[in-house]
Amino acid sequence: MTLRKLFARLLPAFRAREAIQADMKDYFDRLNHRIELLEQKNEYLFFFLQHLEGETDMETKKRVFLNLPKASGQVADIQLADNYILSRVKRICDENGISFSLCGGTLLGAVRHHGFIPWDDDVDIDISREDFYRLEELLRNDEQLVMQRYYKYMEHGLRPGYVYKIKLRESEQFYIDVFPFDYMSIAPGDEEKVEREKEYLCEKFGEELKSIFLRHGVLYSGDEKPVANPAMDKEVSVIEKEYSNRYNELFLKGGAITHFTRGIGNDRWLRNIYHLQEAAEYLPFETNSVVFEGIRYNAFRNCEKLLNYQYGDFWRLPPFFTQRHEMEYASFSESEKTLLKNIRKTGKATI
Repeated sequence: MTLRKLFARLLPAFRAREAIQADMKDYFDRLNHRIELLEQKNEYLFFFLQHLEGETDMETKKRVFLNLPKASGQVADIQLADNYILSRVKRICDENGISFSLCGGTLLGAVRHHGFIPWDDDVDIDISREDFYRLEELLRNDEQLVMQRYYKYMEHGLRPGYVYKIKLRESEQFYIDVFPFDYMSIAPGDEEKVEREKEYLCEKFGEELKSIFLRHGVLYSGDEKPVANPAMDKEVSVIEKEYSNRYNELFLKGGAITHFTRGIGNDRWLRNIYHLQEAAEYLPFETNSVVFEGIRYNAFRNCEKLLNYQYGDFWRLPPFFTQRHEMEYASFSESEKTLLKNIRKTGKATI
């Protein structure tokens, strides 16, 4: 068969397949658009039925979210312990001139619910790299709290990573997540160039981190939860600080702070949450500007703008009201049950 005859035979089939795929894409685009319109109509009807005379639409939304039923069962227990950890961290930071901001779902909960999102089961805080290391040092001798790295493979086993958690010493289930961020000094117009350089440095850090994982026999075994590995901590701490110093040399250079971002030690998806944010827009933190479970906390300036950047319109109804990071929880140990009992009874996490 000549090449011309082969093309003559295959080309119509190829064109037909392309046409079918184009039709299918158009169909699903129109279907998704109709679903979005239906969701908007349902949401409008829901808030319309909740509306009270004299309220604006936004006032109705705020009241509805504020009065959603609180968590119950194990989620409520975890929230109780995590809130205790958060309040203790705040006290330690306030006493030592350290500042942090609520972030992620915790900041969203503070703005929208004045506390935990009812179906959320963790706490997140952002803190500058300098204050992060100060807090880490202070917690070394704390009688109740300890800061640890928790390791796991991210992105379906493609990349090793870790997250910092401040936990109760007597528990493996009660903790808050801590995300250090880095300052940068960027000349106007250099943002894309610096973003590429930052990602290159973070990827080089990731390669060294992978070598440590392999040396310690940490292999990917499915979507497991992060686990502590004290044997790795010393090596990881060394390269983290080494790369943090290189980060400052490259991107801060002693200049005026213009941007901030999650850098070394944050996995790619965490870095992508912030990219490069303008410092003047969100820093310094506003003191005691949000309420979370009855306590005032610092938060980023223009925090609602930051939340819109991360979540879109967060005053819309979520797809469903049972979202959690983990759908199933391990049973509490006896020490964890005692911790919860004493937090409720005395306000202190003692055994």
